[in-house]
Amino acid sequence: MDTHNIPSRQSSSPGSKLGLVLSSGLVSGFVVHRVAKKYLSPWLPSPVIVGVSIALLFAGLLVLLIDRQQARTGKHGKGRLMSLLPYSIVYWLALDLSLFGFQKILHLQMIVPLGLLDTPFSSLSGENLVWAFYRWSYPFTLFIAGLQISSAYLLLFARTRLLALLIALPMLVHIIAMDYCYAMPTWVMLHAVVLLTGVLSLLSLDYHRIKAFLLSTVQGLQPLPYAPAIQIGIKLSVLLLPVLLLSVYAFPNKHPQFTGSYRASNLRIDGQARVARTPKDSVLTGVYLDLDDEFAFDFNDYRYRYIGTYHYQPETDSLIVHWRYPNRNIAPLRGRLTREGTGLRLDGQLANQHLQLHLERRPEQR
Repeated sequence: MDTHNIPSRQSSSPGSKLGLVLSSGLVSGFVVHRVAKKYLSPWLPSPVIVGVSIALLFAGLLVLLIDRQQARTGKHGKGRLMSLLPYSIVYWLALDLSLFGFQKILHLQMIVPLGLLDTPFSSLSGENLVWAFYRWSYPFTLFIAGLQISSAYLLLFARTRLLALLIALPMLVHIIAMDYCYAMPTWVMLHAVVLLTGVLSLLSLDYHRIKAFLLSTVQGLQPLPYAPAIQIGIKLSVLLLPVLLLSVYAFPNKHPQFTGSYRASNLRIDGQARVARTPKDSVLTGVYLDLDDEFAFDFNDYRYRYIGTYHYQPETDSLIVHWRYPNRNIAPLRGRLTREGTGLRLDGQLANQHLQLHLERRPEQR
């Protein structure tokens, strides 16, 4: 690992030193714990793994105390230990990112039980949804693995270290956002947050140069040859045009008061009550009123459905559904859709059958 171009900004203030110490301890402790628990647990007892990880968490504080003691006594070698902390972050970051990449290549990540993949989409947890999405395309998995492995190895060389950090930064931000929004295990998200603190800690050492680069103008891009007022108008149009275009757009949620998934109950066909008593009973149990006036009947199994388009007249509460699946030869549903308690009541005619049922909105699956 090249060790000759990490700036020495960490020695400028006690605050920056403490930040570097904490970041180094967190990154090394978390990475060692994850790696040892996953790969070395057959040989190392859990208390040993936890003990070593905790020791690494506090090792940086010990380095800080030694550094301050040397500063007070004027001993030779002042700051030498502190200068090693950024390289500790670099090493453990590189190792962890590299391992994550190879885990993806070898199918050790993005694992979903095969039995879950054939279940309804809405029944999957956020974690399983994420893994099912990513595992669908192995080339995409390889692409992510390539980013992680390349950023890991670029970290090890002085001339490519900054590039590696700039690759890792958005990657980790994306992972943290995904972990949070899709309810991943807390420890998984916390691990990503710790890696991000390591990246930010290293980037902070080169803060002024990065700031100057990011806020500099693009060379070769000439200023617009227009008056300042026109330039301001062009910039404002980027904000105002979307508002204008969206204000005239026909949104697909045409009947938001109905849109949702409903559980069917109190079903009566030609006056006779019908109830699904076993999973094999082909009885109407669910109704979906969706965007773009999509309408679906669910007959106790997601594989057995009628799907079509509905037209609703609010003046008369009249409803007509033209089916297209499983075929277009099914007679339209004609009836009335009205409020009933906290739900809806559907009363209509399907072919030669008279349907009556209560619809109770189901909470949206997340």
